[in-house]
Amino acid sequence: MVWLKAGVCLLLFALADAGPTRNSRHDSTDYAKLYAAFPRPVAIFTSSNHASFKCLSATRTAFDPNVKSATYVWHFKPHSGHKGKDVRLNFFPGDTPGQKFYLNDDKAREFTVLFEYTDYKACAVVKLPYENHDHCMLWVSGSVVHNVPKNCLENYESICYVRVPLLDGNICKDDHE
Repeated sequence: MVWLKAGVCLLLFALADAGPTRNSRHDSTDYAKLYAAFPRPVAIFTSSNHASFKCLSATRTAFDPNVKSATYVWHFKPHSGHKGKDVRLNFFPGDTPGQKFYLNDDKAREFTVLFEYTDYKACAVVKLPYENHDHCMLWVSGSVVHNVPKNCLENYESICYVRVPLLDGNICKDDHE
């Protein structure tokens, strides 16, 4: 009976320890390396079915590797009755896991972004709030938009669970390459 209890305890310990450590991934993210790797990322998938996110891309407009901060402008394309707009996101170190950001120079309202996964070359899985919704997104470099690496897709699916495609060949101009 003692062996059975010991076996069950070992099995439970192994199962508890076998899962991915998603929540700690962002703690070890090298933000300077991440921001350096993605000057013009493109959003491929999101967990929220919000049509304005179709064709979403970004441009890094400022980057300080010493402070580990960056500014990106999200480019919302006009399509299907949605007006185009640019939104500036300023990312900077915070005192909690992840990074902080604010929108369009509104420093009074800070939000937290979590970079759950990145390979520092092709993709990053990002969780952040925007317009009262939590978004889990897969951002990729322009060079892999039409051939997203398997590791990027697998990590996105294991972290975000819901995959709403953002690229639509009928409405998205292929200007990210």
